[in-house]
Amino acid sequence: MEKNNMLLSRGHLSILKSIASPVDFLSKKTSSAALSADPYKKSERSFFYENKARENKPSFRVPLDSKDQDRYRNSFLKKRMLHIWKKQRPLVHAAAKLPETLEITILKSAYRELEPILMSCYKEDFSFPFIPFSFFGWLQYVKLTAQITERQQEAALWQELSQFFQQCHQHQLLNDLFVEVKN
Repeated sequence: MEKNNMLLSRGHLSILKSIASPVDFLSKKTSSAALSADPYKKSERSFFYENKARENKPSFRVPLDSKDQDRYRNSFLKKRMLHIWKKQRPLVHAAAKLPETLEITILKSAYRELEPILMSCYKEDFSFPFIPFSFFGWLQYVKLTAQITERQQEAALWQELSQFFQQCHQHQLLNDLFVEVKN
């Protein structure tokens, strides 16, 4: 009596019905063809094995003038702001695990470090009134500019800065900054 092959997963793994149970596996011999099938051959690989997930750069491009790109690349204030943030970010990240009063104290400390150059950086790019909407829009603009100029690490830092300032805004640490501009 001839045994039929049972195919699983589009033929990539074939087993005999006779060895489908552990009892049959121990008691009967298997065919050499079934055991010699190499599941790692290129022709027998699955779709997901051949098409590995890759991170591709986004295919969309936002038009940005070369003068804007040059202004970003050559901006001392933006470089200084990122430098200060690199020093402050470990403290800010650790603050999330502390009690709220300590967290707010650390956020204030980091904010005070960044505050002196914040308005100057903003005014380099935008002439809009300094309100929360335009400020957070500017942070996204700077992040996008960093991505377009192929500075991915800087773009990630700008994203962190944006999240930091949103946190500060939630704790109402930016109120004095927006009030000063109104007067």
